[in-house]
Amino acid sequence: MSLTPFSICRIAPLLALPFLTGCTQMQLGKREEMPKVPSGVGQVSIESVTNDAEAEYGLRVAPNGQHLIFNQGSGAGRSGFLAGRSRNGGPAAIVLMELGKPGKTMLSQQGARDPAWFSDSRGFAFSMEQGSQSLLARSTVGEGIAAIQFISPTPCTAYDQSPSVSPSGAKVLFVTITKPSEAGTIALMDLKASESKCKMLFGGSTPQWAPSGSRFAFARGVNGRSQIFTFDESKNQLTQITFGDFNNFDPAWSPDGRRLVFVTTRNGNEDLYTIGEDGGSLVQITQGPTNDRSPTWSSTGDIYFVSDAGGQADIWRAQVRSR
Repeated sequence: MSLTPFSICRIAPLLALPFLTGCTQMQLGKREEMPKVPSGVGQVSIESVTNDAEAEYGLRVAPNGQHLIFNQGSGAGRSGFLAGRSRNGGPAAIVLMELGKPGKTMLSQQGARDPAWFSDSRGFAFSMEQGSQSLLARSTVGEGIAAIQFISPTPCTAYDQSPSVSPSGAKVLFVTITKPSEAGTIALMDLKASESKCKMLFGGSTPQWAPSGSRFAFARGVNGRSQIFTFDESKNQLTQITFGDFNNFDPAWSPDGRRLVFVTTRNGNEDLYTIGEDGGSLVQITQGPTNDRSPTWSSTGDIYFVSDAGGQADIWRAQVRSR
């Protein structure tokens, strides 16, 4: 399986001791120069959301469209962004941003990663590293350490990460890995059950529930390349969405569940495209020499993503018109 450095980092465990804290306001550091702007295609306009000394990745916009939650590594730069680590070698912290307002709120210190919203736009699940293992946990914005609960007291294998919570809040999809050098397996856990048990499904990474809650999208290797699939639980149906001799990964659903935005290397660099749920109607969103990743689709129709424009991983917003 041949993946880009960033897609590999999304399925490779990062080991550090986690310490969740209460909400602490952080001041944005200013860089001396503004970065170049990622290039939109056609009727797509691109706007800057962050422009600071921190590197962001792993974005998830809240279901109500009011907040972004993501990982951040102080001063990580482009190389740290590609590796998914902060400068000191540890994984980045979880950070909250209210859209349209300045400033960020730190929700964790190093060791917590891969945040994913619950449907109430307050609760979030994440991967919490403890010793030599990585466990799934949950918390609530604004409640700090007292609200932290482990979803399972032990990992499914050794490292559980990349959670995605179903719209009903009853299930969580995630990736579990036995060894750092091995590919991940997508697993499912019932959050309403009295005893947490994981159901192993199949190989893959970055699972994302559709708004309907009946299926999910994910990436997996096919002939040495990463491709995007969907799986319909009710029909037990696996469908390949993308094809080609290049990597396609990091899928995220549109609010109506009819399209997916994803990252592709078909043009050399990592660009954003959208595609229909059936694999048709491919539309390019970004282009050019930058690498654009971590797309997440807002309820307003805007697509938020991270770009390494200017050599730093910042958050941008793509406004897609007439698409």
